[in-house]
Amino acid sequence: MRFEKKNTDVIDDPVRHAESVHHKKFRAVQRVIPWEPFLNVCVTSQFSSLGKGYERHCGPVAITNLILALHNRFPDADRGKLERVDVESPESIIRGNPESIYRGNSESINRGNPDFGQKQQDSGRPLQPEEVFLHVSGIGEKMLIYHNMDLFHHFGGTSDALTGLYICTCLKKYHLECSVLPFIPFRRGLFMERAKQDRILYLVLRHHPCYGNHHVICCGAVEVESEDRQEHALYLAIADGWAPHLRYLPVSELGICFGYQIIPGEDRR
Repeated sequence: MRFEKKNTDVIDDPVRHAESVHHKKFRAVQRVIPWEPFLNVCVTSQFSSLGKGYERHCGPVAITNLILALHNRFPDADRGKLERVDVESPESIIRGNPESIYRGNSESINRGNPDFGQKQQDSGRPLQPEEVFLHVSGIGEKMLIYHNMDLFHHFGGTSDALTGLYICTCLKKYHLECSVLPFIPFRRGLFMERAKQDRILYLVLRHHPCYGNHHVICCGAVEVESEDRQEHALYLAIADGWAPHLRYLPVSELGICFGYQIIPGEDRR
């Protein structure tokens, strides 16, 4: 992932942003963010100094935010399984049944240990963001999907092409029963449709005017319109890994973008 110069600012309020762009009054007409109560938004800066230090780690942070949101929303689903230790390496998962990568299973996992040690965590203890991040980044490094470096601002970070495999492997390790399906927004209205279907999206941004090449979690959407009803705009509610709260991304500025929709349980609408 290459370094990109920032040409636009981050957005904390979609209504104010739309007003600044169109120079007229706006209001929110739809706000669909079903995952908001379950978010525990982590940022890259809180993990940069952990252990050996981390660079270009937006991918592991996005997966960490995804795991925490799913765990918060389904706290009683197989909680015992979430707490146990699994010493199976990511390499053995890759060599196993490819179909198993796309669904969770009932094996156990060592939370927060990038070396997959055999010491069990205290059962019943909530997931700790630092432990989850260390585990997720460790999985990525062992799979050669996440490279903890920033070589001349041209090499390092998470492989875009292997991000789907990375997500599936991490969810499997945490026994989060989900389907992970490719998501290509060939029409912008799909974002609101997926929000209404209670989907959470993992988005890979390429050459974005604000975020450059970056990985984020999209947990909903907000539609705004001008008071004269002449202008409409759609904004994605995202955990951008830069701020510990939701920010917003205009769909009109997405440019090159693809990702994955995460579907908990058996819901495959």
